[in-house]
Amino acid sequence: NNNKIYLSARVGNKGKPIVDCDATIEMFLVENNVKRTLFKQAFSRPLVELSWYINLRLDEADTPVPLQHLKTVLLNPDNCLIRITFSGHDASTGNMVHLFQYYKADQIKRGGSFLDVYHWEGVERYIIDWNNFDKTVEISEEQNSEIDKLLNS
Repeated sequence: NNNKIYLSARVGNKGKPIVDCDATIEMFLVENNVKRTLFKQAFSRPLVELSWYINLRLDEADTPVPLQHLKTVLLNPDNCLIRITFSGHDASTGNMVHLFQYYKADQIKRGGSFLDVYHWEGVERYIIDWNNFDKTVEISEEQNSEIDKLLNS
């Protein structure tokens, strides 16, 4: 995305906006029936109307830790997981909203930016297409090679 490489997740809500939102990306290694956290990154946002992108930058030389742990996940597909958690409060009722999803290494997809869920006409949001929620822009062979080079470094 924007010539940068991220591990990204999209969370969303088809109902009312969610306020006071928190999310985490965690990477785990499971050995001898014990789950050990390799990496955890937290994110916060005051409001999520429909969707939120949680992006963990992988190609920054100054912060190689996320990339190193993603490599561990990819090299140990039988023992490693990624978990995305999200929580907040429904803006109308104040009720707590919480979800989490585990991903195995083979569930990680390569792609560009997420496709739009909604479109704007002036200041009016006029189309909400939830079919695009998990879809991304196709990436080129050159971009795939860049990712391969990063993962094999």
